[in-house]
Amino acid sequence: MDHGIELPEHRVKQNESPMGNIHVECQVESSAIEIRYSDDGRGLPIKELADKVAAETPALDDLVFQTGFSTAKTVSDISGRGVGLAAIKSEIEEKGGSITMVFGNAEVEDYKPFTFLITLPHHYFDLDLDDSETSVSAA
Repeated sequence: MDHGIELPEHRVKQNESPMGNIHVECQVESSAIEIRYSDDGRGLPIKELADKVAAETPALDDLVFQTGFSTAKTVSDISGRGVGLAAIKSEIEEKGGSITMVFGNAEVEDYKPFTFLITLPHHYFDLDLDDSETSVSAA
């Protein structure tokens, strides 16, 4: 798995810790489980992507899930080919769930932070909701 958080040297220049943090929150709702996935990175390069959004009809939050879309500057063994998020969205939707992007209000240096909101139906998980400490595992 590859994650697009900025390099340590860039983070240090911004007076941030060289190590980024990834946050995963999980909440059991009545009919589904909500997973919020975010990081403390700078976000998507909004100005850079504005031309793509204007040229290709989908909104930014739809564009990132299109096959062929990538923000990677180079192609590696695991990223940069524009397959990852399209494949993730397809898998989640096949299971009866959804994935969306929730953008924060801040915009820093032409970047916009965001959170992935993933909703999966209960039947995707092996849940013991009667237990005082609910454990969740993917099926």
